[in-house]
Amino acid sequence: MSWWYAHRSRKHPVADPQPSEADVLSWPPDTPTYQKAIRRLFRRQIRVLVPTIPDNFFGLDLLPDLRRKVNEPRLDVLFDFSDCKHLSQQAIAFLGGLARLVEGSRGTADFAWKTCRPKILRVLQANGFTNMFHGPIGVAGAHSVPYREYKRADPDSVVAYLGNSWLAPEWLSLTPALREALVAVVLEIYLNAFEHSQSPIGVLTCGHHDEARRTLRLIVMDFGVGIPDRVRMFTSRPTLRASTTMKWAFTPGATTNPIRDTIRGMGLHLLKEFVRLNHGELRVFSQEGLAAVKGTRERFVNRLVPFQGTLVDIMFRCDDRRYGFASELAEQPPLFG
Repeated sequence: MSWWYAHRSRKHPVADPQPSEADVLSWPPDTPTYQKAIRRLFRRQIRVLVPTIPDNFFGLDLLPDLRRKVNEPRLDVLFDFSDCKHLSQQAIAFLGGLARLVEGSRGTADFAWKTCRPKILRVLQANGFTNMFHGPIGVAGAHSVPYREYKRADPDSVVAYLGNSWLAPEWLSLTPALREALVAVVLEIYLNAFEHSQSPIGVLTCGHHDEARRTLRLIVMDFGVGIPDRVRMFTSRPTLRASTTMKWAFTPGATTNPIRDTIRGMGLHLLKEFVRLNHGELRVFSQEGLAAVKGTRERFVNRLVPFQGTLVDIMFRCDDRRYGFASELAEQPPLFG
């Protein structure tokens, strides 16, 4: 009621008018038009062109630039694949992480699925990535290690994922004891991310079995505090080079949580030894540090382009050998022990 109407009504009392349906307004207005108008006022819309991202060090160097483009709150981001001819498993996990970061900053993240090349779209459909981000539903791939997001520690689910979806018997021949040990080793990577990294998106993972190249790959990634900073804090040596901290992390028994009395602290070392015997490859990127094991070669280096978080890239060779601990393979030359 306006002041004029209230003042007038004291001289000439009248009944309060009953509002008609046309006079009734809901607040806030719950209409798409209103929501779009508010979004235009308080959000910024951007289109991010996803480049071709290969499975090598150069491809990894492209990822931090993508993160910088969406590193502010309240963005409406559309990921466009027009310029992308190949998308590595590292990039798939990273894009999922970027989308969750945007959503966690009160923004929206969408993917321009029609801009995907058919080969890339099939990969994203096969591992379930499109299902997670409202894309076209496809057939689950027989050679895909599904894309998964773990918001909180769920050891039972991770163990089932690693044992059934990653180390599938038809891809890699392992004795039960070695399979269990490798699952425990990689589970440690997930648990470390939850206990120490403070990752705002949890842990993301995916992988692929390449039948032609006879390789099996797994990616585990978080956007939290990296290995170098955790080691520096634990050792009270803030000036340690990243390469030195990565080498420390691969030392048998090294752990920033020594209270644990299980396999924790032996994980990376045990994984490294199996990679050597298998002629596979292990790469761990964390902040400005890199640890790389390929066959019998081992490198710990400082990188110019830092990775904000930790990315573990495991590649096994799917050969015809059967792998196990020496005690299990008494009739064969020891492959692992």
